[in-house]
Amino acid sequence: MILLFDIGNTNIELGIVKNDEIIKTYRFETNTKLTEDDYYQKINTSLNQYLKVENIEGAIISSVVPQLDYVFLHLIEKYYDIKPFIVKPGLKSGLKIMI
Repeated sequence: MILLFDIGNTNIELGIVKNDEIIKTYRFETNTKLTEDDYYQKINTSLNQYLKVENIEGAIISSVVPQLDYVFLHLIEKYYDIKPFIVKPGLKSGLKIMI
């Protein structure tokens, strides 16, 4: 399973992906004063009801809140022992956007 984090100014959306399908989502209020430990407590409480930590194979972060980039990067590395993929401006995805 893969964890998807979409960090916005108002909310943080967390999705769980299994076999290329989002199977569960959660929403948390964005708070730049919380630490990785604080966010882990919130996230882990939700995830423990649905999956085992050892089943998490990867994580992806997209963020428009630079103050939380390090917090979530560190959270995922510290608690899930995963190096997350970070989606940010300049990422070469291979997609062409038509305007």
